[in-house]
Amino acid sequence: MIVKKTMAVFYVLFIVTCFFSVMKAHAAGLGLYASGGRGTADWSTRDDETFKKSTSRLGVGLALDTNPDSDRLFNYNLNIGYERFSNHNGNAWKNLDLNGFVVRNAFGFGGLITPDVRVWFGPQLSLSWFEGSPDSFQDYTIRLFGIGIGPTLGVNFNAGEHMKIVLKGGYQFTGHYGYGQGRFSHQTNDASSQHKYYYDAGEKLFYVAVEFLARTSKGN
Repeated sequence: MIVKKTMAVFYVLFIVTCFFSVMKAHAAGLGLYASGGRGTADWSTRDDETFKKSTSRLGVGLALDTNPDSDRLFNYNLNIGYERFSNHNGNAWKNLDLNGFVVRNAFGFGGLITPDVRVWFGPQLSLSWFEGSPDSFQDYTIRLFGIGIGPTLGVNFNAGEHMKIVLKGGYQFTGHYGYGQGRFSHQTNDASSQHKYYYDAGEKLFYVAVEFLARTSKGN
């Protein structure tokens, strides 16, 4: 419960930061995003159990860009949303769907290549919290906190005087840390007894996202 409350406070602080950024921006864009991706994750436990999973991501949420359509060098791009982190094959779990919240902070550097198109590139830092159970062991709950970093490329298009579309993609490495608790044993691969295992999962993800933004103020 303490961890969940701490994470809730953390996300609220990011939302407050988002709105302060909008107020200070010259021509910010605020709206919605959808994202998806595929990759792999290398899981390990403190008992030296290791296994590899193919992964996929689907997410939706709020999006902010502090500089969607001007020739200024820097932009801050923020996504806060709900996401599904799916793991497939690899061990007795078969499929594992984890659901939770993600905050992605991209720090972009770029400029206009035409009056209606802005291209930017930079690092992206993500923070996440996921929870779920394997399909085969519903009485075993896994909770993970993740920290990710990687490069991202964005292309912003004018879709009208006040509407902007952002296409974004990149590569992200995320270290997930947490535990699983309930009826499952890695030694026997069944639900005959209760256990608690601590996990590290290194995820390598290629992703794409699209943002639909409304400009919140007049540009320079």
